[in-house]
Amino acid sequence: MRCLDTPLLLDLLLDRPGVGTWLPGLQDGQELCTTEVNLYELALRSERLGIPRRAREAIARPLRRELTVLGLTRESIELAEGFHRGPGWSRGSTAEERLLVPLILGGALSQGARELWTSPGRWTPKVVKGLKVHRVGRTPPG
Repeated sequence: MRCLDTPLLLDLLLDRPGVGTWLPGLQDGQELCTTEVNLYELALRSERLGIPRRAREAIARPLRRELTVLGLTRESIELAEGFHRGPGWSRGSTAEERLLVPLILGGALSQGARELWTSPGRWTPKVVKGLKVHRVGRTPPG
């Protein structure tokens, strides 16, 4: 199962340039998922971009139909706590990332995802406890 991270979901839904460069790599029959935490983060980012509430809700609807949405479980919370206490989470990350990224990783790993597809960022290594991280799409500013 492949888990899509928030920056890619936002790029996909807003049909940003560059989507066509990474989207074909996902369309090989493997199940695609995201986490409830990613959908929450997507709502926050969409609001910050000035997208009206009704439009934000319309953005989330197709995601819930087309992707398996992984909720939080006891195991995912325990994994998130371990990531949060681990090395590197306080360095080079925003407070929001320090809170959300461990929850996303824990949610994905605890429910069978083996790949995380995200934008080129610096918050995580190429492999996190068996979760292979693919960095695709646009390079974030900064």
